[in-house]
Amino acid sequence: MFGYFAEKLNVKNLGELLAPTLTPEQEFHAAIEQGLHDKFVRMMDEQNIDPNAKNEAGNLPIHTAAYYGRVDFLELLLSRNVDVNALCPRQNAPLHYAAAQSREDAVKFLVNHGANPALRNRNGRTPYDVAKGDNIRQYLLPLQFRHEDPAQAASMLPPGITPSVDPMAPRPVIAPPPVSGDYTAMQGPPMGMPQQQTAQNHLYAAATHSAIP
Repeated sequence: MFGYFAEKLNVKNLGELLAPTLTPEQEFHAAIEQGLHDKFVRMMDEQNIDPNAKNEAGNLPIHTAAYYGRVDFLELLLSRNVDVNALCPRQNAPLHYAAAQSREDAVKFLVNHGANPALRNRNGRTPYDVAKGDNIRQYLLPLQFRHEDPAQAASMLPPGITPSVDPMAPRPVIAPPPVSGDYTAMQGPPMGMPQQQTAQNHLYAAATHSAIP
C-alpha cells in the first residue's frame, strides 16, 4: 500500500513524506529547543553551521535561545560575536522573546550583556510592554526609562509619568490636604482617612497578552 501511495505522489522515499528530514539550519534550532548543548557546539565546530543561521520563520538562533531561556546557549552565541540586539522579521530583539516567555534569568543575562531594553518592535512595543510576570516588568521599566530617548518615551507614556521619573526610587508618603478644620500638619490626616498612594502602586499592571504582538 505504501508503494502505491509513493508512486501516486511521485515520492522517491515515502519516509521523507511521513517524517521529513530537517535541514541543517532547522536541526541547529531544534538543538537549542531541546537543550542539546553538545550537539549545538558540534554543529558549529564540525559542520561549520553559521551561529546566525535562520530558521524557516527568519528567526536567528539567539532568538530561539532567548525564547526558551537557554542562558548557556546565549552565552555561547555571544562568544561567537552574535549581536545581542539582533532583530527578527517582526523587529523583536532577543530581549523581547525572553521577556514575553517570562525567562527571568535570560532577561537579566541579556541586559547584563548589552541588550537594549528600550528597543521597540514593529508595533512600537518594548520588552517591558510584552513581558509576562511582575518581577520582569519591574526590572525592565526603569531600565527602559534610562535607555530611551526622552522625547520618544514621553509620547508613549500615560499622563503623569515621565522618563525622568524612576518608578523604583523610594518616595515619601505625603499626607493629603486638609478636609476639615481639626486637621493640622502635626496631627496628620483625620482618623479613617487613607494615606496618599505612591506612584508605584498602580504602575506595574500584570501583562494581559500571551504572545509578542
